[in-house]
Amino acid sequence: MNDGLLRDDRWLRAAATLAVGLVALVGCDRPAPPATYELRLPFSVPEGAQLVVGGKAVGTFTQQKVSFQLAKGKTLAETGALTVRLHTVCGQTDRPVALSDDRLEGRKGTDEENGRAQPVRVALEMKREHVPSLTTVWVDPEAKGDVKLGNQVLGKGPNRVLLVDCDEQGRRVTVGGTPRGSAPAYDPKSLDQLFIPASPTTCYALHTQVYAEGKLDPERRETKRLAGKVVYEVPLVSFFLREAPASIEVIPGSPTEKKTELARIECEP
Repeated sequence: MNDGLLRDDRWLRAAATLAVGLVALVGCDRPAPPATYELRLPFSVPEGAQLVVGGKAVGTFTQQKVSFQLAKGKTLAETGALTVRLHTVCGQTDRPVALSDDRLEGRKGTDEENGRAQPVRVALEMKREHVPSLTTVWVDPEAKGDVKLGNQVLGKGPNRVLLVDCDEQGRRVTVGGTPRGSAPAYDPKSLDQLFIPASPTTCYALHTQVYAEGKLDPERRETKRLAGKVVYEVPLVSFFLREAPASIEVIPGSPTEKKTELARIECEP
């Protein structure tokens, strides 16, 4: 009786040892996970921008960086063209990027706390002419209904949008479902902004207000009237549909400052 129990015990131990060995063997043969790459640009890109590798979108940027996994056995240089896909008011456009000369590819370490591999960090670069610039578009809150520029619905007040690579049709403006025409061809790298009025018959004035030592000097004000257009190009607006204050905070080294005030006015007969 005892001999039988001893044999059973030895058999169970042997089976357990074999099982542990098989688990270890399976663990050794388990393929390594694909490498995770973290790509970083030297500037932030607009919200929703995606990394495109070899024609396929593989991840969405968070400000300057994006992470994605690359198939085992491949290097980033072998994946094909790299581009950043931007979402504009008229659709999407791809801008080429390249691996920077000071890229960090291959500098992969291990997280000391949990032993997991860190991502491969890679620096990217984009030619200056391809760097996207957002445009500020102001909308008069008295516009009736939804205001759209291209395919994008705008909020009342300031909006930050991408107008790059959009033709005249892509820059069309509709208010309350009624087409009004198209925004002008626009250089987004300029310091100007765009303004969509409540209606083309509403009249406005651009007041260039001058502040000396932080105090408003009304005698030096310059005024330009606006009327009859679908969209206006305007300088950087400091006071949107509100009166310029009598004083502003003084910037050190700038005794005289000019600020732009955009105001509704009565139309001339």
